[in-house]
Amino acid sequence: MLKVMIVDDARMSLNMVRRTLENEPSLDLDIHSFINSHEAKDCFLTLKPELVITDIFMPDVDGFELIKYVKVNSKTPVLAISSEKFGSGSSDSILKMAKSRGADYVLSKAKLVEELPHLVKEIFAEH
Repeated sequence: MLKVMIVDDARMSLNMVRRTLENEPSLDLDIHSFINSHEAKDCFLTLKPELVITDIFMPDVDGFELIKYVKVNSKTPVLAISSEKFGSGSSDSILKMAKSRGADYVLSKAKLVEELPHLVKEIFAEH
């Protein structure tokens, strides 16, 4: 069973990611969800997940800060997800920023249900 940490301050998004992964029969995951990014950061070293899935825009500890923390302290792959617009840009530009700041993988929340299970399988196959 592979341990996954999901971090998103929006309960609806958090539940959608969790349900999408739980509904994929070929994935055997131990999922730990955090609506509070500060709590997720505090639990990371103890939990030792094999994958972190994080939203970008969150209060307290944003996704960029969480990505940096994970990368400084481990080799754990990070999947950044976002639906936010940044100025007049799209979520694509936010995800490019996440990639440039250390995220190993990125995915728009608009494509989450269709692409997340396949991407998670791919991530675990690579690591």
